[in-house]
Amino acid sequence: MNEKALRTLVERIVLTELAKSGELLVPVNSSNRHIHLSQKDAERLFGAGYTLKKMRDLAQPGQYACEERVMLETPKGKLALRVVGPVRKETQIELSFTEMIKLGITPMVRMSGDSVGTPGGVIGNGDRKVTLERGIMVAARHLHMSADQAKAYGLMNGDIVSLHAQGIRDTVFNNVIVRCGDGHELEAHIDKDEANSAALSDGTLCRIVKQSAQPQAAQTAAVMPGLPAKPSQEKKERRLITEDDVKAAHAAGYSTVPHDENDIITPLAKDAAWELGIAL
Repeated sequence: MNEKALRTLVERIVLTELAKSGELLVPVNSSNRHIHLSQKDAERLFGAGYTLKKMRDLAQPGQYACEERVMLETPKGKLALRVVGPVRKETQIELSFTEMIKLGITPMVRMSGDSVGTPGGVIGNGDRKVTLERGIMVAARHLHMSADQAKAYGLMNGDIVSLHAQGIRDTVFNNVIVRCGDGHELEAHIDKDEANSAALSDGTLCRIVKQSAQPQAAQTAAVMPGLPAKPSQEKKERRLITEDDVKAAHAAGYSTVPHDENDIITPLAKDAAWELGIAL
């Protein structure tokens, strides 16, 4: 075990013990753009029977950066992507909002593996090309932890929390989805756009603020800030639905914005809904 890995291990042990006393802190890292390849697409790009070459291990168990890189091609530009192993059932590309907009791709925020309805593109390695029908997304904010770590933090798989990043650009990241179990270790992931907006360097400790505990089925709806996963029979306070809420729903791939009859919808929100084809 190298020095960096040892420090990471010790930090996780210390943070897990602190969590048992109610001090909920987690290291936050930003994800660079990358691609996960299926075995079928790896062979199309690199040759029959091809095996990805590990360059270095990543923080999450079994995940590693590969030596291989491919080129994503769209009508508006190209972007080189590092391959992350091991191979997966389906090819998936994770970019930031900024990168998707520059490439002329409509940004969609999704949890890893939820590729239905997402945009596609062409990936290449020299003369070898593969056309993807779907799989390009902005990864939803998420928090990894093992089962034991989740128990110490009082969290369950599918819970929704917030991350408070303190500093010169103090920021709260809401709607962070908890992923716990085998193959997960204590670490929160946001994208480069989000990290830059908060002047957040990799490894910075952020405070976990418990937001709600929602079942797995409600995860996607919870990504949309301020919007309920499903109607409730309990009396609710009137909410203000703004233009930003509508745009967030559109960016996440939704066609509707759910609301109660007593909620207030701003005129700009109605205009944005009409322009973007969102039903209110």
